[in-house]
Amino acid sequence: MVRVEGFIDHFENDLAFLSKLDYTFSIVSRRDLPLNARKGDFIVKANDKYPFAINRKITELSHREICRLNDHYFG
Repeated sequence: MVRVEGFIDHFENDLAFLSKLDYTFSIVSRRDLPLNARKGDFIVKANDKYPFAINRKITELSHREICRLNDHYFG
């Protein structure tokens, strides 16, 4: 079974496009995501009741790294 996890790259209608760590994309239904999911969140497989969950730790680390790089190159 293919592991589906990655950063939400963008939404199109009822679909979410996930940018995976192996530089490929997966497309999942937006209704399988938590209601508060947004672009940039790191999504992981959860369980049968809730197909996906947001990994807040990875999301926050990514956000900090983006801010650090932005400050380094443009600050």
